[in-house]
Amino acid sequence: MGEIVFYNGKFLDSAEAVTSVEDRGNTFGDGVYDAISCFNGKALNLDAHIDRFFASMEAIDIHSPYTQEEVKGIINEALAKTSYKQAIIYFQTTRGAAPRAHAYADGMTGNFYLVVREKHSYADERKNGCKIISLPDDRWRRCDIKTINLLPNILAARKAQEAGCAEALLVRDGNAAECTASNVWRVKDGVVYTEPLSPLILRGISRTRIINEIAPKAGVKIVEQHSSLQDFYDADEVFLTSCTKLVLPVTQVDDVVLGPNHPIADKLFNAYADAAEGECGPIDHETI
Repeated sequence: MGEIVFYNGKFLDSAEAVTSVEDRGNTFGDGVYDAISCFNGKALNLDAHIDRFFASMEAIDIHSPYTQEEVKGIINEALAKTSYKQAIIYFQTTRGAAPRAHAYADGMTGNFYLVVREKHSYADERKNGCKIISLPDDRWRRCDIKTINLLPNILAARKAQEAGCAEALLVRDGNAAECTASNVWRVKDGVVYTEPLSPLILRGISRTRIINEIAPKAGVKIVEQHSSLQDFYDADEVFLTSCTKLVLPVTQVDDVVLGPNHPIADKLFNAYADAAEGECGPIDHETI
């Protein structure tokens, strides 16, 4: 079985998964989401993703229709229904439906939606590297909340796509902090640098696992430090991380071409893929 859809208590055909035109997710982008890579019917970093999902809801006062354990159960039930060896689960909760008004009413219960689709492979980009473009960071100042209101990210991602790039490196007040849907890292003289946590970046699940587990085991030193765009131009390596990309090397930033080799990114990718195998079973590293 292929694509799986769940909405408010039922597994449905995708054409049947419809919501009210007055859902506040439609009218205001009033909701939060998360996404998880899955291998062999198992969700990678499941607990961490669910914790972040509920933290985002708490941050904007959304009341979930399900508990954390119930969401995990829905995810595992959905995965049991699909035959994909590699899948991506996307799920969201909006504040709910009500006549359009900026201020929301007390006691609203959210609408929950989930879909399971086949995971895109980054094999070509991982082998050959990808390009990124720098753009101004026009997002709001609570990027740590994983809200569905993503218009600045969408516009930047589109500009990156038009430039033949995989991502846009977002720069605010001279600080190149993260990309539209990825955390970003640079390597200089064997040390990996990445942006410190703050409300201006997302607490990436892959970012956290790399810092706390993957890099120490691989013998890679990581420093959380602000970086300028020039720092990325001068880097020995640049790479991206996210739940879908895991670790993806970058070989060009704007017009600056980096070296074709990315040994530290490769080391971290292989270590992360090995850890994912320990959690989810055998994975073809060449097709992630």
